[in-house]
This record gives sequence, structure tokens and C-alpha cells, in this order.
Amino acid sequence: MSARLHGGFVPAAKRTEHTLSPARGKDTTLDRLVERAARELLPSPLTEAGWLRRSHADIRSLEAWELRREIRVIASYLDTAAAQRDFNRAWFEERLQRLRAELARRQNGGAR
Repeated sequence: MSARLHGGFVPAAKRTEHTLSPARGKDTTLDRLVERAARELLPSPLTEAGWLRRSHADIRSLEAWELRREIRVIASYLDTAAAQRDFNRAWFEERLQRLRAELARRQNGGAR
């Protein structure tokens, strides 16, 4: 059927197939890249708290700009109404204190 019979609508699956596989049926580099990314993003047995501990454990490994960015993001979140009800609020407040302490340490000559 042509797209005209569907009122000009082309199903998303058809658009995606054409976009990702211009060779139609051949495994392209883009297909392999998307497949690898999808595999890496699959849910794992780690809980959200476990992921946060693993990915944010070493504050000293962050660059100064990353510290400032995370401070800005967390501080602006803590100012929202949603943060007032967040059961992880204490974690965010503690994280903010640690980030500020690390940034102050670096600015006072204790840089890496």
C-alpha cells in the first residue's frame, strides 16, 4: 500500500527501518552501533541507589566544572516543591555538602 492510501501517514516502524537500514537487510555500521547502545542501556540488577553510589562515589575524580555543574543542578532541584517531598532529600543535601567541600578544598590550594 502506498502512503497516500493511509492519508500520508507512514508507520514509524517503516520510517525507522528505512532510516537505520538504507541497505535493506544488510547489517550497517549504524545498526550495529544502535544495537550495542541498546544492549548497554538494558536494565541491570543494580538498584537506582546502587547506581548512584557507583557512579558518584569518587567526588575527587570530578573536574572543577563538573563539581560546579552538579552543585548548581542539585541546589536548583532542592529549591523545588518536588524536592520537599523527595524521600532521597537527605542524600541530595549530603551530596551537595560534599561537593561544596571538595570545591572549596580545591580553591584553597588543595587541588588534585
